[in-house]
This record gives sequence, C-alpha cells and structure tokens, in this order.
Amino acid sequence: MRPKLILSGLVTLVLAGGWVLAAEAPAGLQMGPATVAPHWTKNTSYPTSIPEGAAVASVTVALTRDDPEVLARETRELTRERVAAQPGGRNAGCVFKNPKDVAAGRIIDELGLKGARRGHAVVSPRHANFVVNEGGATAADVLALVDLVHEQVRREAGIDLELEVKVWGRKP
Repeated sequence: MRPKLILSGLVTLVLAGGWVLAAEAPAGLQMGPATVAPHWTKNTSYPTSIPEGAAVASVTVALTRDDPEVLARETRELTRERVAAQPGGRNAGCVFKNPKDVAAGRIIDELGLKGARRGHAVVSPRHANFVVNEGGATAADVLALVDLVHEQVRREAGIDLELEVKVWGRKP
C-alpha cells in the first residue's frame, strides 16, 4: 500500500501497515510577531492554521499504530466524498477564500456563473469555486475568468472575494 493523505480538518499521513503519522507544533513556537500554541493543527481552523509568511521551525512527530482496515475504509470514504463534491481534471482547488458565513462557491453558483468560460478555462459545473482547465487553457484564460468571477460577485453581491490561490508574476 502506498502512503495516502487523509484530509479531514487536520492532516494525517496513513502509511503502509496501519501506521498513522501526526504532527504538532511545540508550545510557544515563535513565528515573527505571532506565537503558535501547542496543537495548532487541532485547535485552529482552515485557512488560518499557519499565518501567511510564517515558517515552521520545529515540529514534534508521533507515529501510532491503527487498524489498517479501518484506515483503508476511512480513506476510501473521504476520497468518495471528495470526488462527489469536487471536480476532477486539471484545477488548482478552490480559487477564492470563503467569506464569513457563506461559501464562495455558493455565491458564484447563485450568480449563475457555473459554466462561465474564457478560452479553455471554465467555472466547474460541479463546484463553482473551482476553475478547470479543459485542455489548452492558458494562464491568461484562467486569470481572465477569475477576474470575471471576482468582478461580477463584487458588483452583484457586494462581496470582495479574496483569492485562495497565490498568483505569481502578476502585476496588481
């Protein structure tokens, strides 16, 4: 069995033979002006687990044994849920961060933007917060589509969506 990543709130690496790898930051770890408390992976929530621009200088790792069949079943279930809710193919995951109290994908969907396209980049019909490359999309196609969605949400819903993805080399 190859290692698999289970994403369910906190990240756990399931290794062959039922070994589970978990990690936590040490108490009082200094990250610039911020201090991360013990067990930050368990006590903070997406998307603020590690402050932007911070670097983890130290990690405590624990390896524990668990039932391989239970882990395999959990992995299959989480994979099934992800495949049902998220598009496959070429995409970079969620494009926009969720504003307080509402999912970005729901806003985009309610504005009828599923299926919107620029070139070969399309807002996924399965999950509106994903932009999918249908093959041959350029960075310009993707960025034009992201800009279209951002502007339409700002104009029609009055919400200034913040990018989840990082765009390198683009002038503001």
